[in-house]
Amino acid sequence: MIIDFLKATIGLALKLLMYPIIFGGGLALLIYSLLAIKKDIEIKNIVFAQAYEEKYMFKSPKLKESYENWTRKMIKNGEIK
Repeated sequence: MIIDFLKATIGLALKLLMYPIIFGGGLALLIYSLLAIKKDIEIKNIVFAQAYEEKYMFKSPKLKESYENWTRKMIKNGEIK
């Protein structure tokens, strides 16, 4: 009876300690991934802007398609002519 009470108490205490740790870790991972995505977009904008100024054409089909989408978006927004 006392052992069951101690098991339940220790189990509850560990759960209460673990929830904030797990939640905090998940929140930190989410924030890190959002910042990494933002940084990737900034780098892509810099590279594509330089390629646009130098009239560079990408050889990779994936990069070429991404570059064309970026130029259409920038022209539509009025950021480039």
